[in-house]
Amino acid sequence: MRQILPAVSAALGIFFLLPAGAEGRAGTGLAFPLACQPGRDCWPVRYVDRDPGPGWRDYRGGERSEDGHDGTDLAIGDRRRMSEGVAVLAAADGEVLRSRDGEPDFALVEEGPETVRERPCGNGVLIRHEGGLETQYCHLRRGSIMVRPGDRLRAGAILGYVGMSGETSFPHLHFTVRRDGRPIDPFAAPAGEEQGWAPDAASALAYPPAVLTGLGLAVGPVEMRDLQAGFHDFASIPVTAPALVIWVRGFWFEDGDRLELSIRGPDGALLVADTRRLTRSRTFAFYFAGRKRPDGGWAPGDYRLRALLRRGQARVALERTVVLHPQ
Repeated sequence: MRQILPAVSAALGIFFLLPAGAEGRAGTGLAFPLACQPGRDCWPVRYVDRDPGPGWRDYRGGERSEDGHDGTDLAIGDRRRMSEGVAVLAAADGEVLRSRDGEPDFALVEEGPETVRERPCGNGVLIRHEGGLETQYCHLRRGSIMVRPGDRLRAGAILGYVGMSGETSFPHLHFTVRRDGRPIDPFAAPAGEEQGWAPDAASALAYPPAVLTGLGLAVGPVEMRDLQAGFHDFASIPVTAPALVIWVRGFWFEDGDRLELSIRGPDGALLVADTRRLTRSRTFAFYFAGRKRPDGGWAPGDYRLRALLRRGQARVALERTVVLHPQ
């Protein structure tokens, strides 16, 4: 056995930190396995299938799963965020049983399903914990695996980085918990149990009406592949921009949802006000609305973007500010 690796540093921006002395204690639950803030820059977007038959349902009785899905998919924003690096972390103390690296990213979307059929997990790590529990981490970025079989790890140790290897069309971690080879849903176990989430992780992993994973400003037409690449995410643009186009992307839109997109100028005036009733349910989608530059041009200053999704009495919103500066 190799020496126990230290828990990851807070300097990496990890949202969940165990209390002092908590590492290794039984009953504290599973730590969140990504170095990000759930609901802000990473999101659970697909859950364990709880339906034993040919259909599927998640732990809330919803449809955020697929037939036979054995883990939780934790998504990050886009490929740019992937290239910046989001660390995958050990969810509990344990020993690495297997690891694999070298599988290419983007194989499914660029070469087709046949290229990943034999290795759907892509690059990944399998860890054994006490009591017959195992955790598996899939779709890691090629060349990022930091551990090998026999390593003994503490919760929070870096295993690698989120990627798009194996059977995936978007950057995410597929996180599976098993006991004696059988999948377990950590959302179904009480918080703090060894096979459920740690209490702080459980409280942050909300189940919103929909998951909005990005809001930004473009200066012309918007395409899905551009958003997936991380384009159209300006923090500052010149006042000569030919148009201002607000976009929002996310998961689990439903037929009947009301989506409102708006841009307000520096003086508070409403420059874009688009309200639409969605007419079909979509697992993943994006929407946009915009306005061409007026004859007098754009005024310099702060422009406030807002996306609001309404479903009955429930609301999900994203807001951000983009600066328009003089040339």
